[in-house]
Amino acid sequence: MSTAFLSIAERPPRSAEGDSRVGTVYSVYTYPEYRRKGIATLVMRRLIDEARSMGVPSLDMLASEAGKPLYEKLGFVVAQHVAMRMKL
Repeated sequence: MSTAFLSIAERPPRSAEGDSRVGTVYSVYTYPEYRRKGIATLVMRRLIDEARSMGVPSLDMLASEAGKPLYEKLGFVVAQHVAMRMKL
């Protein structure tokens, strides 16, 4: 019905607080016939709760325009950095 993946990585600290763990949400997807039923919201809340219970200080993700209202409702905000990609 719906899925989302969480990756937790150790990276150089992003701020003066010094926590080096970064959570990244990937591949949030709900089959079309199950959309607009609150299932992705439940999946994301569970993922957020799990990250919080592990002490992850923040979560990053790239959101589609269609998914953006859901993520904003859950507390995600547009970050100041811009994702960049280089094709090899």
